[in-house]
Amino acid sequence: RRAQHQRIFATCLGSLNHYGLGGASQNVSLPKSWMHFQRCTRLYAKTEGEAAMQSFRAWFLEQMGMYAAYHRDRRNQATHHLGVPLIVFSLILALTQVPLTYLGSVQLTAATVALAVLFLGYVVAAPLVGIVTALFYSAAYGLAVQLADGSDSSLWFITGACFLGGWIVQFIGHAFEGRRPALTVNAVQIFMAPPFLIAEILFSLGAARALEEQIQMRAVKYLPKETKA
Repeated sequence: RRAQHQRIFATCLGSLNHYGLGGASQNVSLPKSWMHFQRCTRLYAKTEGEAAMQSFRAWFLEQMGMYAAYHRDRRNQATHHLGVPLIVFSLILALTQVPLTYLGSVQLTAATVALAVLFLGYVVAAPLVGIVTALFYSAAYGLAVQLADGSDSSLWFITGACFLGGWIVQFIGHAFEGRRPALTVNAVQIFMAPPFLIAEILFSLGAARALEEQIQMRAVKYLPKETKA
């Protein structure tokens, strides 16, 4: 891919020379040279964009692999399917209380923006997992908005109860696992929990087998040494 980029870049530089901006004097019409240069730069930008997308997907799979390595015990997995949604819901509920701006008549909150960014990243990295994750947590967002609209003194009690309860359940799971939570090693792992749990459900249904293989292949390096042996 690097060689491909170098060829495209060299072609673009050649077009600049034709246009008279690179120091070369050649009998090529300016309009034709300039159009050629524009096509080359568009192609170069496209290949750079594709390379960035592939790098992001590779990074995402690496993070998912690490998360998988820290959640292999069935009991730990089960506790996370309860604990993670509780924690995410509590954070969504809290962020709905942070207004940012209006888009027409719709108020955008910190929860709206945070979820939009995360959903975009998930869908780009793993489309099927990302779409299902977005659908599930969009429903959680809708519930949070309804609770926030009828906010009273119980709003923050619900938020705190879900947050603390979710973490307690997860720490119980990690006691079964015999390993500390992955986020204590890599803080980015906190964003991997929602899509990974959705991925686990899809894998159990026989979907996204190729993705499962890629994740498990990357998980090996993060396993405890005695497990690798």
